[in-house]
Amino acid sequence: MSKLNTPSASVFVTTYNMPEHLALVLAGLERQSFTNVEVFICDDGSDHETQKMVTEFQLRAPFRVSHLWQRNRGFRKCRILNQALGQARGDLCIFLDGDCIPHRHFFRDHIESYAPGTFGAGRRFEVGPELAKTLTVSKIRHGWLDYPKWGLIRSVLKKDSTHLQRTMRVLNPFLRSVLRLNRVIDMKGCNYSVSRSDLLKINGFDEFFEGYGREDTDVEERLKNLGLEIRSLKGMALQFHVWHARREFTPKNDTLLDLTKGRELVRCKAGVFQEFLIEKATLGDLIELCRVYAESWKAHYVGLLPQDFLDSLNEVSAQSFFSDYLTKASENPSQFLVLKASDSQKEVVGFLVGGVDRFAQLGGGPDVGEIISFYTSPEMQRRHLGTQLFNVAKTWYLENHFSRLRTWVLHTNPSRMFYEKLGGKLTAHTKTQVVGGQTCFDLCYEWKPLKF
Repeated sequence: MSKLNTPSASVFVTTYNMPEHLALVLAGLERQSFTNVEVFICDDGSDHETQKMVTEFQLRAPFRVSHLWQRNRGFRKCRILNQALGQARGDLCIFLDGDCIPHRHFFRDHIESYAPGTFGAGRRFEVGPELAKTLTVSKIRHGWLDYPKWGLIRSVLKKDSTHLQRTMRVLNPFLRSVLRLNRVIDMKGCNYSVSRSDLLKINGFDEFFEGYGREDTDVEERLKNLGLEIRSLKGMALQFHVWHARREFTPKNDTLLDLTKGRELVRCKAGVFQEFLIEKATLGDLIELCRVYAESWKAHYVGLLPQDFLDSLNEVSAQSFFSDYLTKASENPSQFLVLKASDSQKEVVGFLVGGVDRFAQLGGGPDVGEIISFYTSPEMQRRHLGTQLFNVAKTWYLENHFSRLRTWVLHTNPSRMFYEKLGGKLTAHTKTQVVGGQTCFDLCYEWKPLKF
């Protein structure tokens, strides 16, 4: 992609089943004064109401919006953020919670104040429960939070809301110094920014942090251990936290944070790039393999295959396929292979089904292998999982005396470039198949010879 089409920043908005709050946040995003950004709505398992809201927002937003969703298995913010980080293209990463309404110049302040070797830390105005009841999407769209209105001042005087000084934008260096706005002692996960390159150096977010609390402080500590300095965004990058009941902290996360501090860790192991556990699958993995299969097809083939067919896929759609190959791999382990990949939480996130080439008419003999089915979960895209799976499978092929390898790919699938990066060469062989009532045209990639 050309530099002109590359966003200046990638914005990460985390949310979980708070559509009323998210609607206010999206209204704030809509009227940003700087729009050369991409936005990721990082959804930790919300229901269809959030999906509908984001879909409508995508149609009117002045920038590219991606809705990333993962199954609800408790608070797993780090996992969904790593998914987004793996797809991000902006030089700067800006973080915002789905209950914090951004000021009109929120993006601009983060971007224009950036300095290499630092990460920016902002603050937030606390919207009290009574004031929160009066906020509407219409008010946000019409600039009600652009500067301190009487309603905000009255709410603070009534001790409903707090931190009135955080509603005033101060850019003048002299005033910022006099008002001590150029000093900040820590980073809040709802309002900070860091260069993407620096965030990747610490390997993103530690997915061992499950449950609420300390996951953002862990990032702050590792950025400091990398050598970065914290930069104050007080009086800039304003935001307004809409009241809701507080969550309970997760005690084990304090222990994890103590390890980061005590060992002065920089990179986390269970980050955006991690060593996935790759092993042979068994019949006990059948449902999980089918789940990954369905999720992957629904994500990868939108617009390429009939939507009604994709919508019909579920955890039982491919049971006969996997059951057949799991049985073959068990009975003839030198001729068939089913690999599964699991993440740091032991969730199956990818698979590879391989064996003897099914299309003998293309030439070759028993030394020709085939990758029959190979998919990773949507949240694992661009996180090196596919490469790790392929390398483990390649070792198996070579150990079982396969000297060549083939695979078939839908010709309209842009992901086929992945096989070229792995050394596969496009051949002249083609075939057709009917999928969901649609005739599809497949291309053949080959590794000849297959070698380490």
